[in-house]
Amino acid sequence: MTINSWYSNVPVEIAKGGTNANAMATANGIIKYDGTRLVTSATALIDAGNRYTNSSQPAFLAYATPQVNVIGDGTGYNIIFANALVNQGASFDGVSTFTAPKTGTYLLGTTISLGYAFVVGNNEFDLSIATTSSGVFRLDTCNVYTCSSAFSYYKSANSTLVYMTAGQTARVNVFISGAAKTISILGDSTFWGYLVC
Repeated sequence: MTINSWYSNVPVEIAKGGTNANAMATANGIIKYDGTRLVTSATALIDAGNRYTNSSQPAFLAYATPQVNVIGDGTGYNIIFANALVNQGASFDGVSTFTAPKTGTYLLGTTISLGYAFVVGNNEFDLSIATTSSGVFRLDTCNVYTCSSAFSYYKSANSTLVYMTAGQTARVNVFISGAAKTISILGDSTFWGYLVC
């Protein structure tokens, strides 16, 4: 690399004969090597306080609207999260499905609130994130021995790391058996995730 060539407005020489543009795209941009030359990033930035941001990094957060009497009879249910608060990279479809835009490891999580939960007759509960990459990740579960007492409200918050290739999907699924569809998804339920590495 040619020392101090940046300050003299001369392209920087690097290994394998590549050179870069001689100006930054932004005031706080990051320089990277694209296999041929040095280029600058318009979205990956480090500010004057050394804080890193990247508006291209996939990330989403959505919350549910109330879904009344949708589970309880042993039928699995994909929870609908119709309100996206964050959808960086447009990887969440605004309904129930996150699609990985890039191959990598993602942190996915959910907070689920159930109304009229575990009434008399319910005997099994299973909350999971179902992916096309690695199958089902069970986040919370109980059976007739641990869910036998009836109570009217239940909340569960969990997360997991998932390796996904580009185009694979993830959804939140809840299953409660043993009675009728008398259990509701409450509006403070959330589904979120982002690319870790």
